[in-house]
Amino acid sequence: MTTVQTNTHSPNATFHVEAGAARRVAAWFMMIVTAYGKANIAAREFDIRQTRIAKLEAASDSELAKLGITRDRILHHVYRDLLAS
Repeated sequence: MTTVQTNTHSPNATFHVEAGAARRVAAWFMMIVTAYGKANIAAREFDIRQTRIAKLEAASDSELAKLGITRDRILHHVYRDLLAS
């Protein structure tokens, strides 16, 4: 058990923190931060793919042909890294 002195209300005020509880709170906090980071990355990747899809859909058929893509394969092209097995 760890004793922590605080300056709130009274200079002699203390509270006790169990070491295991502090580790659990720290682990929980890191789990939340990690989940937030992963969600942020996934959202950014989705936005990038959506932008790419919009650009390809706006391209003419001849421009798509130069890229070797048909209009019905735009999604397959943009998500090819996830669809390849």
